[in-house]
Amino acid sequence: MRLRSCLTAVIALSATMLTTFLVAGAASAAANITITQAGPTDSDPYVLTVVADDANNLQLTSMTAYLSSGATSVTVSNLQYVSGPASAQTWTATAPVPQADLPPGTYTVTVDAVDADESDTGLAAPAPFSFSWTTNVTATATPSVLTYNETTTTISGQVTGDVPGSSYPEPVGLAGVPVYVNLVNGDAGPWDEQIGTTESDGSFSGSVQLPSADGEYTVTVGATATMDAGGTSLATTWEADAVELTGVTVTPQDFTYGANGVATVTGTLDYQDSVTGWQPLAGETIVMDAGPSDVQYITSNAKGQFTWTFTPDTDGTGWSIEAGGGNLLGVAQASGTVFDAVPVSLSSFSATLSPEAEVTAHACAVVSAPGFTAPQSYLDVQYASKPGGPWTYLGRVHLDQSQAPSSCAGSTRSYFSGTVRARLASAYYRVFLPGSTSFQAHGSMSVHLSKYLTRIISVSVSPRSVAHGGRMTVHGRLQQYKDGRWRDFAHQQVLIVVKPKGSKVWYWLRKVKTNSSGYFSSRFVDPVSGDWTAAYDGSRTDFASSGSIHYVTLKGSARQALDLGRAELS
Repeated sequence: MRLRSCLTAVIALSATMLTTFLVAGAASAAANITITQAGPTDSDPYVLTVVADDANNLQLTSMTAYLSSGATSVTVSNLQYVSGPASAQTWTATAPVPQADLPPGTYTVTVDAVDADESDTGLAAPAPFSFSWTTNVTATATPSVLTYNETTTTISGQVTGDVPGSSYPEPVGLAGVPVYVNLVNGDAGPWDEQIGTTESDGSFSGSVQLPSADGEYTVTVGATATMDAGGTSLATTWEADAVELTGVTVTPQDFTYGANGVATVTGTLDYQDSVTGWQPLAGETIVMDAGPSDVQYITSNAKGQFTWTFTPDTDGTGWSIEAGGGNLLGVAQASGTVFDAVPVSLSSFSATLSPEAEVTAHACAVVSAPGFTAPQSYLDVQYASKPGGPWTYLGRVHLDQSQAPSSCAGSTRSYFSGTVRARLASAYYRVFLPGSTSFQAHGSMSVHLSKYLTRIISVSVSPRSVAHGGRMTVHGRLQQYKDGRWRDFAHQQVLIVVKPKGSKVWYWLRKVKTNSSGYFSSRFVDPVSGDWTAAYDGSRTDFASSGSIHYVTLKGSARQALDLGRAELS
């Protein structure tokens, strides 16, 4: 009995002690360990650091962390104590998580921690942590040199990602990423187009038609929850294709001022394609200019052809065409003139007849049509034996604006002057502007000019050979043609002239007067060797004349005894 009673007491005591132990153990399992921080070590998300507070004031003996993001779960079992008191003890992984096991994302952290008194599981970190790929984009365009109508290029490259400061600095190809090409600052505004989507290694390639050459292009990827946005500039250059205007014609070209009508300009616009050569340039704006108030903008058709009409007489007769330009096309230009014959009046005409039979004419040409300038070349001098013609061409007088009087100044007036040789002793003279594509024909009023013809006959020089100290006589007869016959010309001054041997200049030596019968005579001592004759200078009513020439030799003297003075005869 006593033995059974003792066993019963022992069993009861043991049961009491077990109950007490279990109750104590259950009390210590309450959250005595708290996770105060969990996340990347420095900036490396692949190396986890956890900070724990042990309310038991005990050093943890082990720790395991669990990272979770969607379908991704990673266990970090290599955490080791680094530093800190029991209330802030730091545990860090001894090795990074493999990069493939921990893709970028937002991760929640739970921890199992053990100290000498207890083992706590599922301890939640106070906040999740996140990291993402920093993207790197490379891109090239093939071809990179683009031209008009050759603006399609293939853009290829790669999109990679890395986590700066992590254990894995080598970039990783990012798959399934949409890639875009963007026009950054073109005149037409923003533009973008998707090139394609990256392959498993992050590579991409796609053909794209770029819209403009006036801006810069970039290749970009957009930001996602696991990837930052990124991009790179796309190196492209643009070369302008040559442009030419061919077959430009104007019909008609000649107009009369004030007449109704239009001029039609036609032609073709081509450009030199870098691949196919010269091609029609369709749909291109062409600027047509026929003066400040007649500027038009037309568009070439599918064959590069164009037609333009304008009315002359308004803003002048010049026209010009310009096409092309910008970054993709060169510039082609053409210009010309539609000739508009304007009326011209010839005022202030005057003419004089010199004794040497030279007609000197002066005239002012005036254009009254607005926008046109006066003739700038020449006027014809015409003569006739009767006031009304017929008129015969005699010569030309040319523009002489340097001598223009104030009454003939300005762009609408032009002054002409000049001298021509007369062909008749008595004639009517006028100036005439021949008709041309620019000016209508017009003749001036006429003037009558005349002088009497004169002649010196029977010129005799004797002797022809004169010894030193000897004498020589020159004589002759001056006549005037009047009333249909030659008459002796009395009481007129005649010059005895000589051109010394070896000289090209005539000199007058003596002035003599004709007698009542027109005769003259003069004697010289020690004359010079050379050509001798007599000359009449003419007058307001008479032409000049000269007689026959006779050569005289002065012998026995090495010098010319006769003083020639300054009596040079022009």
